[in-house]
Amino acid sequence: MILHVERCLEEAFRLADRLQRRRLDRDRFPTYEESYWLARRVLELNVDIPIAAIQGPPGSGKTYIVELLAEEYIADRLAEPGELVFYIAPTNELVFEACVRVLATIFRKVAPDPRERCRWAREVPHIVRVLGYRIRSDQRRALRETCGGIGASEMVDLKIDKDVKLVFATEFQRPYIEGEAPVKLIVDESSRSPFFRSLTPVVRRIVAKKYRDFPEALVVLGDPQQAISITGYSRDILLMNVAGRKLKELGLEDRYKLLDFTFRLPAPSHEPISFGYYENVLRALEGGSQRLSGLDFSAGRILARMGRYVNTSKTELQQVVSLLEEAIGSRTPLVVLDVNAFKSGDTLDEERARLGFYATLALLAWREVEDPRLSVAATSIYTDMSSYINFQLGRVGAGLDVSHTVQSMIGGERDLVVTMLGKEYAASEGADMFATLYAREPELLNVQLSRHRRLIVAIGCVECLERFRLRRGGAPDERISRAGGKISELVESGEAVYGCFKRSGCLR
Repeated sequence: MILHVERCLEEAFRLADRLQRRRLDRDRFPTYEESYWLARRVLELNVDIPIAAIQGPPGSGKTYIVELLAEEYIADRLAEPGELVFYIAPTNELVFEACVRVLATIFRKVAPDPRERCRWAREVPHIVRVLGYRIRSDQRRALRETCGGIGASEMVDLKIDKDVKLVFATEFQRPYIEGEAPVKLIVDESSRSPFFRSLTPVVRRIVAKKYRDFPEALVVLGDPQQAISITGYSRDILLMNVAGRKLKELGLEDRYKLLDFTFRLPAPSHEPISFGYYENVLRALEGGSQRLSGLDFSAGRILARMGRYVNTSKTELQQVVSLLEEAIGSRTPLVVLDVNAFKSGDTLDEERARLGFYATLALLAWREVEDPRLSVAATSIYTDMSSYINFQLGRVGAGLDVSHTVQSMIGGERDLVVTMLGKEYAASEGADMFATLYAREPELLNVQLSRHRRLIVAIGCVECLERFRLRRGGAPDERISRAGGKISELVESGEAVYGCFKRSGCLR
């Protein structure tokens, strides 16, 4: 899909009226305030080594830091000569979204009155660039009805003249910069893309302090614990990791901040990834009692609606629906369907796929009667599993393409998520060791368990997760086993709704 800069300008103009001023309680969220001021001091060159790294776990609000910088740092410098700020992200969509939100934040500050905002909007094409291979101009005049029409085609020009103050770009773009204005870099999702390797020399040059033709400051945002679909070597040269290692080497560990709240995941469903991947420091802003409040799930009513699509007399289906009723009724955001180990030699486990289909269809039927605005997704690390769900939905006439691979959901979220775990063992003999994705990328489980805003249904072998053993670089990697252990604890303490579909070895 082509993204047009005219739409970026229009959406930012409208969003400025709806965007609330975002302020967090400094006493309650000190790491966010510390992270913002660290990033600002780096951009202002008020530290000896102007490099900062901010790690944002799932749903932690890295965007909040960028918006604060836009409002309190970038906006104040748009009218001043002598500085050029680059925001760089790995995809065209992220670049476009950042353009909309940052411009809206700036509009809200400098021109809260829409009439005054038109004057500022006319300046944007001269001082802002938005660059990506799928970002173009449609050559029409933006904001025609509101501001009389503004030509925005200049915003995609690769030539960066002395008037330009802010550039949004993917890492693939190679703009030509006129003049010698100091360049400051904000690099988002710097742990996701190996293509940021072209920026890794910037880290060394900033430390050396003797290269005038390189950027002067670097702020990187990302999360190495969500770095998936990346080979071992590329993982070593991820910009986030390079910056983190250099800061540690210089004894500047305080320049590496971890945002310690998730605004997406409801407690206690955040605990498996907090314990497994973030040393148990990640906390949830809200719990299931808030996120599932006011919702009513009647198993009888949902089974009646599901009867239009499938035979609802099956015991397994009825059990799944009953567990969903229990979870939503008790405001418990985590449902665990415990099954046998994933069978070897294949990437489709019929039992998990079948239970995933039942749960997904039940949530879709519930959404129809409860609130059509509720979003639903089914996920798996294997294409075969997610394709099965979509095929079955189409076969029975539900016809909704809601199943995705975990890899394609990175950065995404839904209200209600059904996720089918993959092979919960590290590696076995032969070709199967190459198909065991958790062994190659333990970060996959982190992403898989963190896409939901209200409820997650996790289908897998809990005991297998607990027993997961892996060594990386000669050292034990216990992230998956720790996450599995926490799931088991939540089940045993009654903090997760539990259904056993195993032949033996149920947790309770």
